[in-house]
Amino acid sequence: SSSLGDYINGVLDDLTNFDDLFDQDPELVRVRPWRVGMANAMAWLLPFVFLTVALIVFFVVFSTAMHEDNVPEFVPIMGGFMIFGWVLMLVFPMVAVGVTSALGSLNYTIAGSPDGIRISRGVANKVSETVPPGRIHSVEISQPFLWRMGGWYRVRVNRIDARFSFASDSEQSAAAAMRTTPLPVGNLDDVQRLIALLLPMNVNPQVSHLIAEGLKAGRREGFHGVSNRSFWLHPFEWRRLGYAILPGLVMIRDGRLTRKLVLTPPERIQSVITGDSPIERMLGVAHVQCATIRGPAVSRIPGLAANEATRLFEYLSRFCVDAASRDTSHRWEESRAYMMMNAAQIEVEDAAKQGRAPAPHAVQVLAAQRDWQQRNAAARGGQSPAPRHPNPPQQPPRQQPPHPHQPPQGRAR
Repeated sequence: SSSLGDYINGVLDDLTNFDDLFDQDPELVRVRPWRVGMANAMAWLLPFVFLTVALIVFFVVFSTAMHEDNVPEFVPIMGGFMIFGWVLMLVFPMVAVGVTSALGSLNYTIAGSPDGIRISRGVANKVSETVPPGRIHSVEISQPFLWRMGGWYRVRVNRIDARFSFASDSEQSAAAAMRTTPLPVGNLDDVQRLIALLLPMNVNPQVSHLIAEGLKAGRREGFHGVSNRSFWLHPFEWRRLGYAILPGLVMIRDGRLTRKLVLTPPERIQSVITGDSPIERMLGVAHVQCATIRGPAVSRIPGLAANEATRLFEYLSRFCVDAASRDTSHRWEESRAYMMMNAAQIEVEDAAKQGRAPAPHAVQVLAAQRDWQQRNAAARGGQSPAPRHPNPPQQPPRQQPPHPHQPPQGRAR
């Protein structure tokens, strides 16, 4: 039977009129400028509070000591002016960073297009970039500590067509950082929508549920934790360290102050590495790393028991080779078809929430998807493949996600 992409492309009358999939508003994700400004200003908040409190304490102690020695009264007054000036020096760059980043993210939208994901920003000088299918090799979702108050997240990716540099003072690094950050700030719904476009052939209800769970604190159901002995190397984050292996995705979570969740399709993993440092060897733990193209997302699992790290290394080596042999995400029409299905599902859900009729093309795409699934189910005489869906299910799955091997006995769950 034909593939889903071939079938949908054969059913639809006019695939080039892709913007008709939406109702007068092609964007699926819109970044709020005020949210970007506040998020960037928060990077200065902790240093500002710490230094201000330290200065106030210093001058209070200093003034008290000087008062006992009959120092002129203008000394504490001068100290107060110095504190006020210091506060202004810290507030000004914090406000400047917030305003500049907010202005730079005006009219920031993410949408689907016939050529891939379209990212646009700017008002007077509008810049648009299209990410073709198959260019994304890994996705990192992160949440800095202060962003938890607003429920905000950042999405960064490893792209094969973006040169990533760790040199913070180079213009090339700034340009690469912009190209590898499709979502500077957004809520969880924005993240789920974007993942459905970035990895259209790897998203399903189970993945969406695990994304939400993986960004929470502590050990979570569906993720395999690391050895308790990793506490000595990662005392603050060892409960968050873990991984989940799904048929089309490897998910790794870490971070305590900044929570991170890395999603890597197995067919994009170039090699699997395992090793241990002298300290890890002494504790009986090891790490496993999935190497992809260079970028901000790092797929590394530390703190594994040594025997589990060996088994995981052997399995992932076979798993990635098998996934690469069956990979069809490089097929333009196939990958675009899955992106169209996810975009259509988002449009239908938005229409239901807003009390309007969905766009005709969205209904047509989903109807073609259901028809293909029914035809394949009838041809196989069995079950229809589960529909792909960008949003998490209303109820969490009852069963644990499939896992290739049993965890070591005696390890804390």
